[in-house]
Amino acid sequence: MQYWTLEEQEYIHNNYDSNNLLEICNKVGRSPGVVGHLFKSLDFLKERDLELKDKFFINQTQETAYLLGFLWADAWISNPDRPSGIGMEILKNDGDEIYPMFLDTCSDWKISYRDRKHRREQATIRISSSEFAFDLSRRGLFSFRKDPSVTLNEIREDLKKYFILGFFDGDGCWYFHLGQNLFQCSFAGKVDQIWDSIIEYIHQESGVKFNPHIQSNGSQIRISSKNRFTQFGKWIYEGHNLGLSRKRNKFYSCIDASPALL
Repeated sequence: MQYWTLEEQEYIHNNYDSNNLLEICNKVGRSPGVVGHLFKSLDFLKERDLELKDKFFINQTQETAYLLGFLWADAWISNPDRPSGIGMEILKNDGDEIYPMFLDTCSDWKISYRDRKHRREQATIRISSSEFAFDLSRRGLFSFRKDPSVTLNEIREDLKKYFILGFFDGDGCWYFHLGQNLFQCSFAGKVDQIWDSIIEYIHQESGVKFNPHIQSNGSQIRISSKNRFTQFGKWIYEGHNLGLSRKRNKFYSCIDASPALL
C-alpha cells in the first residue's frame, strides 16, 4: 500500500478548493479515484475541525492560549507521515485538572489512563483530527527544531502570558531548598529547541531574563536567584486562576516559607 506523505496531504489540504481534481492528480501522481477517496476520508469540512480552528487560532481565550502552550510543550503527533490526530501524556492528576478545558473546545477530546510499575499514574489526552494536526504541524510544533515564535506571534498580545503559563505547566519546574538558599525556575526542551522568542517575551513583560543551557540530551532556560524566582512567579500567576494547582501551590509554598521574598 502506498501511503500519503505529510507533504502530499498538506498540498491537497491547501489546494482542494481551488484546483480541479486532474490538476491535483498530476501534481501528486495519483489517480482521480485515490485522490477523491482521500478527500472523503480526511473530510476537511467537518464541523468539529472548524470548531477547533476557530477556538484555538481565531477566537482565542485565556484557556485556549494556555492549552496551546501546554500542547507545544508536551504534544505528539500520531503517525507523522499520515497524521490523524495529536495527544499528550501527563500525570493523571494534572490530566484530570485540565481535561475539562479541552472538552470546552470540542467534545471529541478523549482521556485514558495508564498505571505502570514504579511510576506515577499517567493520563493521555488526545483527539483524532488530521486538520488540527495539520494546523499545529504547519506552525512548527512537530519539526525537528521546535521554534514557538510563529505560534506565539499569532496569539493576541493580552493572551500571550497564558501560552507561556501552559508551556511552563507542560515543561517547567519550580525548585527551591530554603536550607541552602537555592531558588531555581526552568523550562526544559529538546536539545534543538529554539528559545529566543520565549526568553524575549518573558523578559519584555516580566523584567526577568532567563538564561539558556544546552546539554547533550536536552536544553533548558533557567533563572537561579530569589528575586527573579519571585518576580517571575508573581507575574505568571497574577490576575487569574489558570494553571496546574500543583505547580502554583509549590511556588506559593516557597513564598509562605520565606517571608523575606514578599
